[in-house]
Amino acid sequence: MPGKSTIKHKVCRALGTNVIGSPSAALTLSRRPNRPGQHGASRQAKISPFGQQLRETQKLKAFYGISSKQLRRYYDKAAMVRVQTNVALVQTLETRLDNMVFRMGFAGTLRAARQMVIHCHITVNGKKVNKPGYQIKPSDIVQLRDKSQKIDRYKDWFNFFEQKLAYVQRDTKKFSGTLVQIPEREEIPIDVEDHLVVEFMARWFFAFWYRLSRCQPVGSDFFQTHSRLPSSNIGSPKNLFFKSNHEKLKTNSAGIHLFL
Repeated sequence: MPGKSTIKHKVCRALGTNVIGSPSAALTLSRRPNRPGQHGASRQAKISPFGQQLRETQKLKAFYGISSKQLRRYYDKAAMVRVQTNVALVQTLETRLDNMVFRMGFAGTLRAARQMVIHCHITVNGKKVNKPGYQIKPSDIVQLRDKSQKIDRYKDWFNFFEQKLAYVQRDTKKFSGTLVQIPEREEIPIDVEDHLVVEFMARWFFAFWYRLSRCQPVGSDFFQTHSRLPSSNIGSPKNLFFKSNHEKLKTNSAGIHLFL
């Protein structure tokens, strides 16, 4: 069974970029730039526009280590602000606590930075925070805990892993970093076409509501008829009358019927 590092390197090779920020992954990409698998070195077929959107979405999730459900939640919040949706989405992901710990040089990779946050080695404005998704605001001070400053490994990491970014300010004496401002999209060092990610998420959003719009009952007394059904037949689609009753139905725990 392959190790976790081997699987991460396969993900980098499949996406064509170093999404984990590891020097070993960059060395693997330089030596083996082709896709993983038996036929990875063969010629790749032309990718469709949907395939490009899906790939960029996968790259964005791999860069920040989030799931599809988390990305959908961040997209819903970014769509409600007045800034461009793609810019607001990337800015929100960039200012997560685990990513800020990585950008400020407390750890060499995002996974190591997340582990430091979960193990309570990091404080924000003097308070212990163990949630990787905590949002850092401008002028917030992220610092290594006093007890953790005695660990030589963390001190060496902070002195070695330094990223020169305009929106991050470091204090090597206090082992702390400060978010100066919300970064602009051009300042964020990730190779992702975020507008394709927004197109992919919008495609899913409109497809979801399209399926809901097709689930229309016939007649105004549908809910009255449904309420008079026996409790054993409430979840049975054959007792309901829809315009497209030949399609399959799915019933959730609340008894709401949706078309598949």
